[in-house]
Amino acid sequence: AGRQDVKANQRIVMNFYTAKRLLTALGMTIQRHEQTFGAIELDVRRRAGAAQHQPFPQPQPPRGPQGVVE
Repeated sequence: AGRQDVKANQRIVMNFYTAKRLLTALGMTIQRHEQTFGAIELDVRRRAGAAQHQPFPQPQPPRGPQGVVE
């Protein structure tokens, strides 16, 4: 049960167009996640404090453009 070091030896090479498309896809994914589970707190101190006071959020079904459950 000791510490195991891991070497990262993979990389992704892409042009600026593909990088921007990846950025957009990741942004949309984060947006959907935050709509389901709430905002992702980037401040570690605030995130740690909030975790102590809130139960684990339950996922909600995805909603369509008019707010209707799909």
